Amino acid sequence: MKITHLVLLTDQLETLKAFYSETLQFALTEENTSSFKVQIGYTTLEFNHSFSESKPFYHFAMNIPRDQFSEAKRWVQSLVNLNKHEESDEVYFKNWDARALYFTDPAGNIVEFIARNEDQTIQKNSHFNARSVINISEIGIVSNQVKTLAHGLNHLGVPNAREGNEYFSPLGDVNGLFILVKKHRVWFFSEKEAVFYPVRLSIKGIGHIHFNEIDQFQYFR
Repeated sequence: MKITHLVLLTDQLETLKAFYSETLQFALTEENTSSFKVQIGYTTLEFNHSFSESKPFYHFAMNIPRDQFSEAKRWVQSLVNLNKHEESDEVYFKNWDARALYFTDPAGNIVEFIARNEDQTIQKNSHFNARSVINISEIGIVSNQVKTLAHGLNHLGVPNAREGNEYFSPLGDVNGLFILVKKHRVWFFSEKEAVFYPVRLSIKGIGHIHFNEIDQFQYFR
């Protein structure tokens, strides 16, 4: 499942534009008074200005080459503070055979860099930088009815990546995942409870999916 375009909301448009295009140095491909886009591997990340009084935040992950985790960690640490869980600033997921680190951007988004050994992408003899990131590979979707929402996405052709439950369900594959979580569940490597905010995305070979309300989505080819 390849996420080619991900659209999120923010109440801090200019601050995030500077963070992603200047601090992290992803290529700024488009901007106007209400939105901007940066290129993250083959995924376009777009932030639109939120006109509500809420302060939207999300969890999303970026795949990095499996042989560059340590170098990526040094690079990220030179730019931002890493989040910690039980005094550790990284984690190995045995079930996924993957290493990950987390940081929080200026708008409160919980961003993950993950190196998956299942992914054969490597970058030998190359220094890690923003151009080394492969794609956006996960987006968290908050739900009151995780199993029901998972079944709806299954009908679109998105398979279960692992066995889920009423609190957590991952759908997709190594290239792209929906991380469905129960509302108020605390995000990993964070103290923030999961809250629903709208998400729009495009998936290669599947189409466009808009999550405009909790536990509801619209699908367009």
